[in-house]
Amino acid sequence: MNVDGSFEEGKSEGSIVCVRRDKIGRAVNEFAKMVSATLSSQTKTLALLEARRYLRKNTSLNLSVESNNLIVIRAVKIRKRFCGRRKL
Repeated sequence: MNVDGSFEEGKSEGSIVCVRRDKIGRAVNEFAKMVSATLSSQTKTLALLEARRYLRKNTSLNLSVESNNLIVIRAVKIRKRFCGRRKL
């Protein structure tokens, strides 16, 4: 699953997009929506949370997180520490 969030400085909302792909990389499902945010890292974190909700509701797949956003990775690591070793 690919996720991303965008945010324009000075605004109070951003947008997120999630694309679920099959084993060969074809888009299977996708969704996008507007979210309340004041920072770019908030939109990226919200995109990750929405992807997690989607997978829990619609599949039996686990979510493996890769990101170039250090803030998001730190948030995931902190969550794991407080919530045990459960998979996101």
